[in-house]
This record gives sequence, structure tokens and C-alpha cells, in this order.
Amino acid sequence: MSEEKKLHINTRELIAVLLTLKSFANEVRGKHIKVFCDNTTTVNYISDMGGTKSVACNNVSSDIWNWCLNNDAWITCSYIPGSDNTLADTASRNFNDRHEWKLDENFFKKLSIIFGTPNIDLFASRLNKQEPQFCSWRPDPESNYCDAFNLNWATLGFIYIFPPFSLITRCLQKLRAEGARGWMIIPFWTSQPWMGALLRLLVEDPRIIMRRKKVLVWPLSTEEHPIMSHTRLMACLLSGKACENEAYLKKVLTLSWHHGNPELANNTDHISTGGHNFVIDGTSIPLLPL
Repeated sequence: MSEEKKLHINTRELIAVLLTLKSFANEVRGKHIKVFCDNTTTVNYISDMGGTKSVACNNVSSDIWNWCLNNDAWITCSYIPGSDNTLADTASRNFNDRHEWKLDENFFKKLSIIFGTPNIDLFASRLNKQEPQFCSWRPDPESNYCDAFNLNWATLGFIYIFPPFSLITRCLQKLRAEGARGWMIIPFWTSQPWMGALLRLLVEDPRIIMRRKKVLVWPLSTEEHPIMSHTRLMACLLSGKACENEAYLKKVLTLSWHHGNPELANNTDHISTGGHNFVIDGTSIPLLPL
């Protein structure tokens, strides 16, 4: 979080140990854990179960030992020279968390009122989670699950999906295959091949977020996602159960062609020229502004 960035490096080193323990709790619970660290302060505070020079370091070391007590574990920490700690050091220096973008919480709350409050955030981390219960991509100290594609989405209740854009097709396939229900955030890219599959999962009028600024930001700062300079985001309530999509399509208006205009030769999905409606199988689906 942004508050963590302001902490002293020694405190952050200790926090890294604590978060690692939490991330791999199932693997290390009930065991003796050996930690190697190139920060001597971290080694001393863990080995001595605290210290007096830094209140912040003492508090984190107490959290580490309390975690060990609660998980029937024991921890020892040894110093390793930075020159020998090349693997971990390289990983930390090359770490990139710029994929942790987050939808503005005000928009999330508005959409939760319209579509319903999700039980779980399927693509998140402790930095950008929208719900207390979430699934992370990699081991995360606060996540309930790891790797959303290893789960059966239908068993999770009402879900929130804001995946990396490259995974949209895979998410739609999983929704339909498992008959799951939830709402999804996607970019408003009408020419994408996954758009037709998405329209056939709709169970409510989709919403387009009209504002571009401060919609998608990096949680550790006020930096905005560069994609928002040339696109908008769309929110869709989806269900993998075909009967729910059919019931929704019966409620929306049927597209009426003006007299004299030839009927379309096929039923492929397309977008009307006005830009405010989708059209699928002759049915007009309104796109409502948010």
C-alpha cells in the first residue's frame, strides 16, 4: 500500500518476511522455517524477538512471532551476503506491480447497487481488491484462493470479474461452461472477436463508464492507466445459464427495420451506427451510460 512505501527499508524487509509467511501458510504451518536475509536488522529483530531501537521494526517482529505461535511454527533467521543472494535480489529489483490496476471504488459501489454486491473478487491482490474475499494470481498474504482458473466459479456465488484483457475470452468460456453468474469489467472494444460471446451471456443492460479520468488507477499512487486516454470501460452482468440470457433478450426491444430497407443477410453480431446499442440476432440491446 502507499503507506508501506513511506516506511524505512528495515521495516519493509521485516514486512516482506511476514507477508511471505502468510502467503505460504499452508506449506509452512507446523514447521520450522529457515529464513535467509541480506538485511542485518531483519536478522537481529527476528532472532531477538524484537528490539528497542525502532518501534516499527519491533511491532512487525512481534507480528511475525505471533503469527508463528498461532500457526504452530518456529522461525530462525540467518544472514546471507548480498553478493550470494542473487536470485532473490534480482527478482525484487525487477519486480513489476504495474498490473495491479484498480477500478475507482465509487464506480464499483454504483455498479454493485445496479447489478448486486459480489461475494468474491476473482482477479485481485491485497493492493487492488474490491471485496474482502478475493482470489490472487500468485500467492498473496490476504487472498482466499490462488489462480481463479483452478476454481469452479459456479460454487463461489455471485462473482466480480476484472481480468487482464488478454484473458477475457477465457473468462467468458469458463462462465458459460460452469453456469456461473456475476458482473465483469471490460474495455469498450466493439470489434473484438469475444464481443459476440459476451452478448450471449448478458442478463441485464450493460453500462458504459463515460468518464475517462480517475477511473482506472494504480493503487500505490494516483497514476492512471494509459489505456483510459483512448477508450472507455463497460460493465456487464453475465450468466452462463442460457435460459437467463434468453429471458433477458425477451425483455429488450426487437430491432425494427425501416420499410424499404433490405433485411440483413445473416445474423452475425454488429454494432448499430448510433453507437448506443448492440444488436444481436435482430434484437437491440441498449448500452446505458454510467
